[in-house]
Amino acid sequence: GAVSTATDIYALGVLLYELASGEHPFRRGAMGSVARTPDARPDAPSQAVARRTGVRAARALRGDVDTIVATCLQPDPARRYASAAALRRDLERHLAGLPIEAQADSLRYRIGKFVQRHRLGVVAGALVVVALVAATAISLVQARRAERESLRATALATTLQHERDA
Repeated sequence: GAVSTATDIYALGVLLYELASGEHPFRRGAMGSVARTPDARPDAPSQAVARRTGVRAARALRGDVDTIVATCLQPDPARRYASAAALRRDLERHLAGLPIEAQADSLRYRIGKFVQRHRLGVVAGALVVVALVAATAISLVQARRAERESLRATALATTLQHERDA
C-alpha cells in the first residue's frame, strides 16, 4: 500500500520489538530476506526474550510492552496507532505505571496498574482491613461470652433468691 503514518508506526513497532527482544520479529531466510506470509505473526517480545534468556527477563517485558508492540505491528493499518504521538503517549504511560490506551479497558487491568503504582498503600490498607475484621470478630466473641456469663449470673441470682425466700 501507500506509505503513510501507519507505515512509520509499523517500522517503529519493528524497532521496538528488536530493542525489547534483541531479534527481528520475523524469521530471516537463507539470503537474509525476511520471510513474511500474510498470516505470519511475530512472537511477543517477552516470548522471544524467554527463548534466549529465560523467564525472569521476559517478565519485565510482558503485558503492556507486548501490547504496545503488537498494536504497532497490526497487519491492518487502521488498528495501529494513529500517530507517533499516540505511540509516545502509551510508552510514557507504561513507564509511569499508568494504564495504556492500547490495552482493553477493564476493571481488573486498572486495579492491577493502581496496585503496581501504590503497593505500600495497598498493603497498609489491606493490613488495616484485616486488623479491623479481626478486632470485630474478637469483640463479637467477647460479647457472646459476656452475655452467657450475664445470663448465668442472673440465673444463679434468681436461684439464690428463691432459696433465700423459701
